[in-house]
Amino acid sequence: MNLSNPKIIPVSEARAKFSDLVDKASGNNYFLLTRGGKPEVALVDAKYLDRLEKDLARILTQLNK
Repeated sequence: MNLSNPKIIPVSEARAKFSDLVDKASGNNYFLLTRGGKPEVALVDAKYLDRLEKDLARILTQLNK
């Protein structure tokens, strides 16, 4: 994983600009928050997450046929 990506941010840094990150997390624009240099959580648009979950369910349904 490329940790020099500007979308990958330490949790300690994200705290200071959380509101700005929430505003920018739109569509497929997401942020990966790290702790100790390791990926911890992702900040994603709720509608985008919903679409990903539906796409995954559809794919898994197709695979199980």
